[in-house]
Amino acid sequence: MITLSQGAHEWSSAHRPIEFEYSYQGRNVVSVTNDGGYAKVIVNAAYTDTPLVGSWMSLSGTLLGAYDNNYKIKIVNSTTSFTLDTPYTTGSALTGTCKHIYLPEIKIYAGYDPGETWDDELPSFLVATFTPRNSPANNIKIDLSGYLKSIFEITAPDTGLITQAGTDTDYLLTVITLMIITL
Repeated sequence: MITLSQGAHEWSSAHRPIEFEYSYQGRNVVSVTNDGGYAKVIVNAAYTDTPLVGSWMSLSGTLLGAYDNNYKIKIVNSTTSFTLDTPYTTGSALTGTCKHIYLPEIKIYAGYDPGETWDDELPSFLVATFTPRNSPANNIKIDLSGYLKSIFEITAPDTGLITQAGTDTDYLLTVITLMIITL
């Protein structure tokens, strides 16, 4: 599961980054044991979405940095126990955080939701589908400005429309709704 930790400003410009940042769900490490020469990590609670074999886990804050890194899951023993594709280090006490690196498919829609006013005049349409990459900070950062520039024509304002400084006629605005759906 991912959680939105930083969203874009409500008033954004297509000429500035429109960034969203998501963080992964973390669990406290209870212990690390030997599972046939591999490190088996046991966490304090199940993840919302149970990690699958082949997905990744990020360990941080471990004693002396013994396991601070990202590892592929070799075996899912239970909802709270995972054998990682890294050798077990004898005598390595482990404390810290274990995050499931979940890279969802993200779909971006623009337009109005069905049932909203004017939904028949500007129905929502799919803008993009992609799977983000994990950042070096072990989170997901997305910049939507490139997608918006590709679907909307961006032109300089008509100076003849600005009639009086300091009034509502200073700017022409277009309101869009972006729906980011994580699967």
